Amino acid sequence: MNPEELKKARNKLKKNKIQNNCEKPTFNMMTEEDLSQFQKEQLDINIEEWLDLIPEFTFKTEYYPLPMELGKLFMEAYETRQKTGKITEEIEEKLKEYANSIQKVIERVKEDSDGVFIKSSSRSAKDSVIYETKFKDNYRTNFLKLENNENNKLISLLITGMALLKTKDAYQMLQLWTQSERIYQDMIVATKFPDRFNEHFAVRKWQDMEVDMEFRAFVYDGHLTAISQYNHFCYFPRLLEMKEKLQNLMVTFWKENLRDKLHKKFPEYVVDFCIVGENYDKVMVIELNPFKYTTDSALFSWEKERKSILTNPEQFEFRLVKSVRSGSKSLISSSWRKVMDEVDEELKNKK
Repeated sequence: MNPEELKKARNKLKKNKIQNNCEKPTFNMMTEEDLSQFQKEQLDINIEEWLDLIPEFTFKTEYYPLPMELGKLFMEAYETRQKTGKITEEIEEKLKEYANSIQKVIERVKEDSDGVFIKSSSRSAKDSVIYETKFKDNYRTNFLKLENNENNKLISLLITGMALLKTKDAYQMLQLWTQSERIYQDMIVATKFPDRFNEHFAVRKWQDMEVDMEFRAFVYDGHLTAISQYNHFCYFPRLLEMKEKLQNLMVTFWKENLRDKLHKKFPEYVVDFCIVGENYDKVMVIELNPFKYTTDSALFSWEKERKSILTNPEQFEFRLVKSVRSGSKSLISSSWRKVMDEVDEELKNKK
């Protein structure tokens, strides 16, 4: 990617910068050298690179090719939406053509479940669920089940967002992808390496999970050095009570099922786990990420703790949020805060 292209890409993304409390840099903060390295590292750990090594420990997955022309179409659609608020009829027709074929894959993968989760070779379009027409209503419903406080509002947002990642409609999914900054970024990366372009829709069987049962683990030189709760701006009281059980479960799972299978190809990586089952006794792999500062460090710090913890084979630490975090609302994107505020105002006016 040449400097002019970088400048244009950054300028397009500045409007939609998502705020959070991690040290992961946004696309527009990267230098040309940083971005080039990011491109290589992400391609090296796309789902196609690791799934076949551990298929029994993750979700049933079937690929559908994502050709370069469609990658560019997603970029065009995203840029068009940013300028006009909608996509053209021509783009819609092209999306419908692809949707017909992807729908057949969805039907095969979902089997007896009621949906699938679809991601690109690198990431999902989870940032776009906020644009689902039922997002606000679903959030309100989830929030009203809980005690009225900011922590529970954030938890309700997570519950709402996760549920809307489940789909059985290919066209609806493609529409959301045209609104995703994450997909837009990834397509910029992928299309700049035509010799390595190997993008797919990864259609994955849906697995119900609870928003507090996702974790991010750090592996360096064949050693599991750290684990953090994934949704680190929320406080989940029961995690503290379950800490020892959860730690033993994940450490044992990694040692017995992942360490040897992944080490040769991936001496270092960040792996996301979910814990499922009626008794929370089964660990599954969600995805692998680069062991780099471009990956969210959750409750750890790439800058302050890379040497002391994340790359230190002599120690291990499992971190959880120990109490409600003041000001957590400010750490989420403005579009999500807007939904919270609108629902607060609606409920206030009903009193």
